Amino acid sequence: MTPMHARYAEYDPFAWIYSRHWGPVAIQRFLPIVEKLVLPHLPSGAHILDLCCGTGQLSHALAERGYQVTGIDGSENMIRLARINASNANFIIGDARLFNLPKVYHAVVSTYDSLNHIMSLEQLTQVFKCICMSSG
Repeated sequence: MTPMHARYAEYDPFAWIYSRHWGPVAIQRFLPIVEKLVLPHLPSGAHILDLCCGTGQLSHALAERGYQVTGIDGSENMIRLARINASNANFIIGDARLFNLPKVYHAVVSTYDSLNHIMSLEQLTQVFKCICMSSG
């Protein structure tokens, strides 16, 4: 497996710390921004992709507001906790550089510093190609 195709697993060992300490902070910081800049432009019940969703706190908050949320993250342990934290959303273990989902999403959000882990222009371009293929 080449590095381009390797699952991003570096967050697996401390996913529980992220879930307990950083996930709740993410909601306080990022939900108001998403509510102001994204949600007013979406239809009721819109499909939202939470790219690099971590442990699912934002996904949960969006699903509670009536949106159809799918979260994707490369960390198996993050997704395991996301399924606990946000049973009202769907989650996929996947690489932000390589996912292929149906073109049903009205919006894609990626909060915190997730995309900072994409270290080359080529790979970041691939992330945005995947986003374009999944959003309408």
